Amino acid sequence: MREILLTSSVLILALLILRRAFREKISRRVQYALWALVLVRLLTPVSLPPLDISVLTMAEPARETIAARLEAPEVPAAGLTSSASGGEEPAVSGAKPVESQAGLPAKGTGAASAKEWTLTEILGAVWLAGAAGMALWLVWSNLAFAARLRRYRMGMEVPGCKYPVYMMESRLDSPCLFGILRPAVYLTPAAIRSEESLRHVLAHEETHARHLDPLWSLLRSVCLVVYWFDPLVWIAVSASRTDCELACDEGVVRTLGEEERLAYGRTLLSLIPAAGESSAVRYPPVLGQKAAPGADRPYRGEPEDQEAGPVRYVPADGGGLRVHLRRVRGAGRESRSGSSECPE
Repeated sequence: MREILLTSSVLILALLILRRAFREKISRRVQYALWALVLVRLLTPVSLPPLDISVLTMAEPARETIAARLEAPEVPAAGLTSSASGGEEPAVSGAKPVESQAGLPAKGTGAASAKEWTLTEILGAVWLAGAAGMALWLVWSNLAFAARLRRYRMGMEVPGCKYPVYMMESRLDSPCLFGILRPAVYLTPAAIRSEESLRHVLAHEETHARHLDPLWSLLRSVCLVVYWFDPLVWIAVSASRTDCELACDEGVVRTLGEEERLAYGRTLLSLIPAAGESSAVRYPPVLGQKAAPGADRPYRGEPEDQEAGPVRYVPADGGGLRVHLRRVRGAGRESRSGSSECPE
């Protein structure tokens, strides 16, 4: 565990520095892929092959000095007395090993090892309690979010989309992709106000699915369960989620074409909840990927003036969006045209 913590910390710090230094020189997809190195290091409980010069070898002298001081026996204060002839002999013939006044073994015999074992047990219990609490919170939040989606969703038939699509009139701030085995797309009323915005949102969520982002999100959650006490792991998870969204945006622009970059950015900005707007769910749990950017996730290329406001859609010739809504009867039941499953 000590080796994993040390090497992963150095790797996280190195990636954070490289991420900031080469932000404009490396593609977002590559920046996101680099976090897989940290993921493998954290979730692979194996020792690295020894090297002549490494972080562990540089820290070895300090470790040996600390271990030597902890293991050095203490000299008894009055173990021997001098005789009149100048020789040394025990102060009391046939005496038992030196004991304290309370009848306990003296320091250096067995108390140190017993105290160290007790400390190890306490730290292990604290880690186990924290890991169990983190795991229960993540499982509960995802199950509660999945139940809320199943209860309030309405099925949609969207031609050309290979994933089940549902409409959430409330209880969801921004569109998201939720599920691992059979992911489904959940939309908000703002996402279907125009055919263009619907096409952009579906392209965004399909890119998340193509990148296997729900699976990577699950693995990041496993890292938080195991290393809940490490602040660097929390920083790495936050940075990797930001890179996940930026890599998705880059993939969407590559798919739609450079000429739609500005329109796609306006769509994302239009999906940001208004200031002061409240909802029962402010963001999807770890197994979901949302489409709207947050304040820490700006999209490059959009103007910062009022032209990037919400897209208004006025149907022409009495037409409308070519999507058909149908309410899913009963919480947790699947629609007839497709199947989706939220992770249990």
